[in-house]
Amino acid sequence: LDEFTFLEKLEGNRDSIHIALIGDLFHGRTVHSKVQGLQIFDKVQVDLVAPKPLSLPGHYIREMEQLGYNVRIFESIEAYLNQNTIADIWYFTRPQLERMGDDILKSADSLRDKITFKREYMEKLPQGTTFYHPLPRHKEHPTIPSFLDTTALNGWEEQSANGKLIRIILLGLVAGKLGSDFKPLSNPPQQRTRSFIEEIPIDENRPVKRYTEGINPVSNGIVIDHICRGDNRRDIRDHTARIINVMELFGKGGEWITASREDKKMMKGIIFRPEREELSPSEINKLSAIAPGATLNIIKKSRVVKKLRLHMPPKVYNLDSISCSNPDCISHPAHCENVPPEFINTSGNTLRCAYCEKEHTFKEIWK
Repeated sequence: LDEFTFLEKLEGNRDSIHIALIGDLFHGRTVHSKVQGLQIFDKVQVDLVAPKPLSLPGHYIREMEQLGYNVRIFESIEAYLNQNTIADIWYFTRPQLERMGDDILKSADSLRDKITFKREYMEKLPQGTTFYHPLPRHKEHPTIPSFLDTTALNGWEEQSANGKLIRIILLGLVAGKLGSDFKPLSNPPQQRTRSFIEEIPIDENRPVKRYTEGINPVSNGIVIDHICRGDNRRDIRDHTARIINVMELFGKGGEWITASREDKKMMKGIIFRPEREELSPSEINKLSAIAPGATLNIIKKSRVVKKLRLHMPPKVYNLDSISCSNPDCISHPAHCENVPPEFINTSGNTLRCAYCEKEHTFKEIWK
């Protein structure tokens, strides 16, 4: 709907678009959809206008930049208008402050002020500027005040009218009344998802690597190596203890902090569990989420018979020992909503809550 409306303003020209996204960029789903939606244009410049508590989550900004968008960030409309390159398409979203907890509500007036258009700003707008808004506006505190309704800036009424047309087309497609002449690709591309558990071939010609617990060699069991490689000793020790607790690796064995063979200045953690049976697939999946980058070695008769390098899974969920750290998230235990936590791997070992979109390191989601 929105992209269709933008195309109307640009008379169907897809060469470029310069758009300002203003308001509650943190919660606004229509804003989040612009990350993908604006790809219909060859060149995209996006100006994000919002105070920090309402700013667009970082993973969306990174995705925009990866798509080649030119992204700029401003904390208020006033700051945005005090520079020379101003978009002629403004897209407002209603601030959803009620979703952000008591601390944010205390500064609600100040936050609204930074994203509300004022009469004195009119003279600073480029000629031909149009405002859009996914209605309804807030009755008491509209970011687009009613005095703009009868001005040439009003593009939200046409945007709303386009909604009817778009829905007619969508319903026609769903009902099979339209699109019968569409021919899909005969061989659609196959999307491959890289496995997050990588089996490393065992080179039989290499000298046998012996793991020892103290002075005694590990004859049978498991060794988790390369834990938090490169972190400081305290962090390695703390997270190693967390792994033992979450994975219930209690009993016989030990854990060390030692230098990497490749780089003596690089520290890592190791957990030894002699006589521990091989982990189940679900346990290995769980270990991948709590110890990405580690290596799981299966030892039998003093030889490593299987070596698995662990990477962060694309999604972490259905685990009792994880929790979002945002106290205002619906999945937070304090709300007693019985909403199971779920995290999406956005990049590397960064995890985003599927509900409130707060980003965490992989260490931060574990209770």
